Amino acid sequence: MVISAKRAAIFMRRSIEDKINEKLSLSYQEKMCRDKAHELGYEIVEVITEEVSAYNVSIQDRPKLQYLLNAAMDGDIDALICWQKSRLVRSLEDIVIVSEVFNKSNCEVVFADPSELPMGKGGDIDILMNIMSTWRDEAEVAKLRSRIKSHLRQRAKDGKYVGGIFTGYQWNKHTKRMEFVPEEIDIVKRIFDLYLYEGLSVKQIAQNLNEQGYKTKKMKKFLPYSISKILKSKIYTGYYRWGFTTSKRRAAPIPSEGFETKVDWVDPIITLEDWNKVQGIMISRSGKKRGSKNNIIPKSSFLLSDKVYCGHCGKKMFGRNGCTTYKRKDGTQRVTEHYRYFCNDTSPHPHSKRVDSKMLDSLVFKHLALEIRKIDKDSLFLEGKKELEFVTKHLYDEIKESQSKIEKISTAIENLLINIEKTTDVDLVKIYGDRIKEKKLDAAEYKEKIRVIQKKLKTIDVDKKDLEDFLDYFSSIDGYNDFSQERKRLYIENLVEKVEFNGREATVTLRWNLKDKFTFENFANIDYNFEISI
Repeated sequence: MVISAKRAAIFMRRSIEDKINEKLSLSYQEKMCRDKAHELGYEIVEVITEEVSAYNVSIQDRPKLQYLLNAAMDGDIDALICWQKSRLVRSLEDIVIVSEVFNKSNCEVVFADPSELPMGKGGDIDILMNIMSTWRDEAEVAKLRSRIKSHLRQRAKDGKYVGGIFTGYQWNKHTKRMEFVPEEIDIVKRIFDLYLYEGLSVKQIAQNLNEQGYKTKKMKKFLPYSISKILKSKIYTGYYRWGFTTSKRRAAPIPSEGFETKVDWVDPIITLEDWNKVQGIMISRSGKKRGSKNNIIPKSSFLLSDKVYCGHCGKKMFGRNGCTTYKRKDGTQRVTEHYRYFCNDTSPHPHSKRVDSKMLDSLVFKHLALEIRKIDKDSLFLEGKKELEFVTKHLYDEIKESQSKIEKISTAIENLLINIEKTTDVDLVKIYGDRIKEKKLDAAEYKEKIRVIQKKLKTIDVDKKDLEDFLDYFSSIDGYNDFSQERKRLYIENLVEKVEFNGREATVTLRWNLKDKFTFENFANIDYNFEISI
């Protein structure tokens, strides 16, 4: 009579630490399990692999393990071979359930790791040892997470990608770069534009996107939280942040050990300066946090804060608010609030060191609306072109210089090749060959520089439509009386460069920034000044 070999199934589970410990890799697990099966004379009928993590996951939520248990109960296998018990189960509750299923199914459980205790065999002492071993495994989980986190933290500190999903980007494991997802990145740009330049709240932006049929990365409707998360993400400036613990709502910020690093594997879509403005707006709009003091919030937001300068000493003027108390004839008191821009310089001034902030803010807006209507679009367009020509001339000069160096390198390589043909000395041939390699690397660097500049030149362009869109946006300032303080602040922030106070008059400097669509940085500025009487 021929006795057939026992049918065995191999069960493997991927470990999150497999890149650090080779013994936890799937290939190593399978090799050791097959060796064990050969040693015991088992016939492998199936290899079951669990690709996902089993941390904090119940047996019911592990389909591969459920499939294995069903195979044992149906009598499809006589034995299970696994590298370690931790690859099969982690918690005390699970070890009891799994052991019971295999015992009742008369399915033998074998661990390929010789240091592992057998499961489901022996007396009370063996069962107790198994339970103690499983308890030890649970304790090891906490240590394992700490080790993994430490490893990831170090990689993040070195500027390497260690995970994270960002709307608008997708990690390409072949190029090792974050690449644009066209439909998503346009939505992200729109979100920043609506928040920074249109003055919309996160709730209004979410409603706006949902009404137009846009969906999140997971194809769901936008919520204020998802908008806020995008606005707070620094990846859109080219900075990779990892390990930061965000503070809970109405709670003090929690200290963290995270890192943020400027990386070259992601192309930014917003400047760091604009991102910081967004964070400032978010903070100014946030409500009172738990534990904060009950500070008096002034009614005026000092729209020209950080932009008003003294015309005499040239120092910045600061916003101050206070109260003046008057006593009426009937004995009652009257309290009047005042808001001023004040020069702190102690030297004598030929004019007043302070000016009413509400009055100055209102005058700047009033004259801003008048001056925008006066601006000649054609002349401003020509001025923009002039600035553009200056920048592009500099870039073309860089290309010309790089091409000249490439020609010199080519000549040097030709001379070295001639020298190699003329000599039979092996050492000299090696020296000449090394020099040729160095020269070719230098030439490749200059060629790459030319390629980057040429790509940049294709994206730098200012046409009349760009100018008209810009002017149309700021022409809506005519309705400034109905604007919220936040929207007024956005206009000031994006248009007014400086206000110089000279007692009875002030000089306002406007600045229009021309942005490079390739690097998203300013490459030219157009200044425009006008005077107002106070």
